[in-house]
Amino acid sequence: MFKIENLQLEEISEKVKNETWFEEPKEEEYDLLNEITDYLHDMRWVKKRNRGKVGRKNIYGEEDQIIEAFTLGLSRRYDKKELVNSQYNKKYEYLFSMLKELVKIHNPDFLWNCIQLNKNVITKEHFDKNNNGKSYCIGLGNYKGGGIDGVVGREKKDGVWVDKWEHYSNNYLWLNYNGKYQKHKSSPIESGDRYAIIFFYRS
Repeated sequence: MFKIENLQLEEISEKVKNETWFEEPKEEEYDLLNEITDYLHDMRWVKKRNRGKVGRKNIYGEEDQIIEAFTLGLSRRYDKKELVNSQYNKKYEYLFSMLKELVKIHNPDFLWNCIQLNKNVITKEHFDKNNNGKSYCIGLGNYKGGGIDGVVGREKKDGVWVDKWEHYSNNYLWLNYNGKYQKHKSSPIESGDRYAIIFFYRS
């Protein structure tokens, strides 16, 4: 039974690996990317204290940790069943408009309703269980390290089956992946500030 389970995981992981790729920005995106980077550098970021379920402790780490992150577009309110407009859509209206224009230029057919923005956030390994379809993630800023690590299969170490990880360095590169089925996490940032922008469809 254990071998069958791992074979199924191998098949799923190989499918995930084949569906994960990088896309370079189009030439007409670069001016907008630079403007967005400057905006993210100069703006006053939302600071939140990670508190249990509402703070998504399973993703962001220890409780009471301060994180700089927020969502544009539709947002999940844990006291409501339906998605609601993010409270930050108006506060960061100009940034929101630039990001909508950016993804429209890059891939006008991409379906999304949420944009997650993180500043130097290091996430634990997780799945995006509420997502529907692929995600686009791009890292902006003058930084070293960072990026995303994703599971691409299983391998045997010392007689034990463990996850096989692959690193995706996406500084000014679009990473197209399916976080609902591919376990992933953030890579440590060595220096500088990393602004991660993730477009996805939340169901």
